[in-house]
Amino acid sequence: MYVYVTEVCQQLSDQLRCLDQRADCHVGMVSELQEYYRRHAEIEAELSRSLDKLDKQIRTRHKAEKQRSVPTLSCTMCLATSMTSITVSMM
Repeated sequence: MYVYVTEVCQQLSDQLRCLDQRADCHVGMVSELQEYYRRHAEIEAELSRSLDKLDKQIRTRHKAEKQRSVPTLSCTMCLATSMTSITVSMM
């Protein structure tokens, strides 16, 4: 009976060692995933800041160009002006 107990203890010890190795492997994988997602978040934050900066530059440029440009008339304003000119010239 002592032999069987010793053998079972040995098997349990081997299984525990195997489980410890698997747990260490999984801990390493989880650490790699954490690092991956941390770096991914940093890159996304950097991208977001860059896109916000680009958006601000484009809006500022567009606003400056809009202020410098000659005011344009809408189609209805052009038509109304033409009709007024034609009416005045007919009189």
